[in-house]
Amino acid sequence: MKVGDLVNFYTRADAWQGIYTDASPGIIIGVTDLKAENIVADVYWRNGTITREHSSFLQSLEDEDEARGT
Repeated sequence: MKVGDLVNFYTRADAWQGIYTDASPGIIIGVTDLKAENIVADVYWRNGTITREHSSFLQSLEDEDEARGT
């Protein structure tokens, strides 16, 4: 993940998924690489909010398109 990537919030927990329904997609505006795979991203969401999210909760729109074959 890098600055400029478009992302959706992703979790299997229904309670958390609903919080971001109106926010996704968002654009990464900052990245902190804590250790190897532990990336934290500052995300500017569609609804105008900015949050800091662990990369495990973010799904790249590019990855979603590749998975669909588009």
